[in-house]
Amino acid sequence: MDLFDRRRRHPGRRRDRELPVLDFPITPASSTAPSRWGRYRQILDDLFLSINDDGGNAANKQRKRCRREKEPVESIISAGQILDAPGLQDGDHLNLLDWSPSRNLAIVLDDVVHSLNPGTSAHEIVFDYMGSSISSLSWAPDGRHLAVGMHDSLIYIWDVERKCPTRTLRNVHCRSSRVGSLAWKCDNILTSGGSDGRVVNSDPRMPSAAHVVQSYRGHGPGDICGLKWSPGHASSKQLASGGSDGLVHVWDARNQNQWAFRFKVAARDASVRALDWCPFKGCLLATGGGVGGDGKSNGSIRFWSTQTGACVRSVKTGSTRVCALMWSKNSEQFLSSCRSTDQDHMTLWDYPSCVRTGELVGHVAPYLALSPDGTTVASASGGIDSTLRLWNIFPPVPKPTSRALFSGSYHAHIREQE
Repeated sequence: MDLFDRRRRHPGRRRDRELPVLDFPITPASSTAPSRWGRYRQILDDLFLSINDDGGNAANKQRKRCRREKEPVESIISAGQILDAPGLQDGDHLNLLDWSPSRNLAIVLDDVVHSLNPGTSAHEIVFDYMGSSISSLSWAPDGRHLAVGMHDSLIYIWDVERKCPTRTLRNVHCRSSRVGSLAWKCDNILTSGGSDGRVVNSDPRMPSAAHVVQSYRGHGPGDICGLKWSPGHASSKQLASGGSDGLVHVWDARNQNQWAFRFKVAARDASVRALDWCPFKGCLLATGGGVGGDGKSNGSIRFWSTQTGACVRSVKTGSTRVCALMWSKNSEQFLSSCRSTDQDHMTLWDYPSCVRTGELVGHVAPYLALSPDGTTVASASGGIDSTLRLWNIFPPVPKPTSRALFSGSYHAHIREQE
């Protein structure tokens, strides 16, 4: 089933909403003195009050103008490109969208993996399996191989260029376990989370009997909804895993027997899939939870230090659940996708002030993916919406500026004088 461009909008188009400035002039009180000296006093009082009134109003206007300039104005942001995505499934236990380092965007529609290059509009089917349903996918760092997790516990390593599987990982999870989340630690280590509550590291290069190299245990029975490795060197990385038990575990890559930290993010039976590591501060983890069976709201975004285990900051979104979170690579901003009973919204925030700077209108997506250059966000939503949208919201990487050496210009100036 093909993806096609339904309509285009200007990517940088924003409508700024100006804040009104209210001005209340002060009217001087009149004197009622009947005498001649009282009349003179009233004239002088009215004169001084009018001078002070004009100066006071001018000062108030200046203060309000400065305050208005300092306060961030929330912008309304529209999608730069909208594509139809029929057959996309929504679910807290699914991860069906990912962007490769080679600029190919993979999405699962009707249990078929489609690859789309937004820059060239090239589109092809890269994985079509007639057996079990697809529950997760993740691009390898080389941009050539795609890991696909299935509902029957199988994991396929697919060569996109040759369009054939290079490896099938079996017995990683229980036979009836759904592989709901995948994350690559490096080129050769794939981390998977299943509905059996296990988090497993596998090496596809190893033989079938020895491809499981590490296993993390700590979550209760239920789905592992989110997996993210922290930025940095492979030996010093930390793994964050969110489960359907409302907990987020942080694991040290060198210790599989015990988690480093465990954070209570949501209710006991609420899923935690919204988590992401800060790219400019590797020990900072952002998390968001869902709604449990008791109906309690967990629509707050919390920021955790994985050095101390403390919650360093928290912001209320006004929603009942946080579906997805994403940090910007090139600026201190992050994006949240939230749902509530009365209004859904995708919001752009500044960090560490946690002030809203933009509102993405059109839909709310449980799936988010970031382009390799860090400027474009892809959001996908199923159900009635069933669209894939591209948003140009993050700034590009600043280019380094080159300037002449001071010593060379100085000597050249001396030579010109001689």
